[in-house]
Amino acid sequence: MILKRVFTFLWLAFVAVLLCTTTVAGLFDVSDNIPIVDTALKKLTLVFQILYTVSGAAAVIGLLTRQTWSVWALSTWAVTVSVTAGLAPPAWGDTGVGPALAAGGATALVTGLIAWWTHRIIGKSP
Repeated sequence: MILKRVFTFLWLAFVAVLLCTTTVAGLFDVSDNIPIVDTALKKLTLVFQILYTVSGAAAVIGLLTRQTWSVWALSTWAVTVSVTAGLAPPAWGDTGVGPALAAGGATALVTGLIAWWTHRIIGKSP
């Protein structure tokens, strides 16, 4: 039982650090990119960056206070980070659909697994 609590604590700490990192990086990136956004695709990417920054901050607060709604905030973060990752290559790098699908798909896989596993842990935690 104690091993389970230690694992739960370590996992939630990892997710909180991950969310804080993406939230802070997102804030800095948004503030840097606002002056140079000149296309509709860049504006859309910026909107999703703002969404994952806000949902990431909400998820951190929810996870640290052990709120049940934190799973929804984490899921929103996972979706918006994945969409941002898919939009960024064509918006900022002038690439085609292939790199966009690869970036968005890989990000969706990783963030989806993080959200799913966190949901399983929170659902089984005391």
